[in-house]
Amino acid sequence: MSSVLEEFKEINRSSPPNRLIMKAKEEGKKIIGWACNYVPEEIIHAADMVPYRVLGKLGKTDTPEADSILNIYSCSFTRSCLQGLIEGDFDFLDGFINSATCDGMRRLGDAWAAQLNADVPFLYNLSLPHKLNDYARSVYADEITNACKIIENKFGVEISDRSLKESIDVYNHGRRLMKKLYDLRKSDPPGISGYNVMEVLNSMVVMPREDFNSLLEKLLKEIGDGNKEGNGKIRLMVNGSIMDDAQFIKGIEELGAWVVTDSLCNGSRAWWGEVDDSVDNPIESLAKYYLDKIPCPRMEPSKARFDYLTDLVGDFNVEGVISEIIRYCAINIFDEPRVRGRLEDINIPSLILEVEYGMPITGQVKTRVQAFIEMLNERRKGQ
Repeated sequence: MSSVLEEFKEINRSSPPNRLIMKAKEEGKKIIGWACNYVPEEIIHAADMVPYRVLGKLGKTDTPEADSILNIYSCSFTRSCLQGLIEGDFDFLDGFINSATCDGMRRLGDAWAAQLNADVPFLYNLSLPHKLNDYARSVYADEITNACKIIENKFGVEISDRSLKESIDVYNHGRRLMKKLYDLRKSDPPGISGYNVMEVLNSMVVMPREDFNSLLEKLLKEIGDGNKEGNGKIRLMVNGSIMDDAQFIKGIEELGAWVVTDSLCNGSRAWWGEVDDSVDNPIESLAKYYLDKIPCPRMEPSKARFDYLTDLVGDFNVEGVISEIIRYCAINIFDEPRVRGRLEDINIPSLILEVEYGMPITGQVKTRVQAFIEMLNERRKGQ
């Protein structure tokens, strides 16, 4: 196994927290949690603090205390995150910035506020427009500006235009490295498995970005030409809700396929593109990037999202799409018929998997995925 990949995996296994986060705390840095990728990490980084993505508990679907606070129809991701807070998983955080992306995330912010204690003394809820237009960008820029002021007042720090631009440079560098990693998956066989890419994605949001960038640079050098075996397997995309379970992706690939790309909120949609660093006002650049990067299904108009989806199919030579939807994730459930219709228009079959967050890949799920892969193999023979 790659020594660098093992470092990524060690970071994930030991989170929350992990040695790099605790090292940052020992050096006096504040650690600020976030749970939705519409929260601009750069504003936290520019305050000389470390952003940390709050995630739920993989392999554990039992959330009794969270269930007593959040409605049972809240998605299992938000309930799992709240369960982690109640159990003390996030006591190392110095604050939490939430984004009202959907009802579930909004209620997570409310419940988090109710659970506040000395260990998590700061909470801010970032309002998020639904529209993709100039007025929405202006509104979101005002929201980001207000968040910066509150962070400055709360922690006695300064978030200057210069520090924001420096942070944008750091994060853009990471985005360029991720693009190189994803481009390796366009070959047959892909230069790196979907399982290992998920390990990289998971570590990206739970460690200081400078450390991540350095480690990813080493991995890209280590990979070189990538895999030499395994060509000819079915090429899949995973679409839908948050999916941070690398073992779930591994289970799919062990059935005879490669997961060569994704359209997940913690996957390509979290880092795609770059913030424009040529604009004088960095907050305007951040507002435009975070609203215009590949949109979440809650954003309208939806054309950019569907164009992106079909572009990925072509760029990565995708033969089938698995839509993973966390149960009660309303925005993805209601979006799925439109996704399926758009894929049918370009003659790409799809499979819907409705699962609970944190649930391992079960025998029933494997049976459905295996049947889907076999169908795609038969389809390929007939072409």
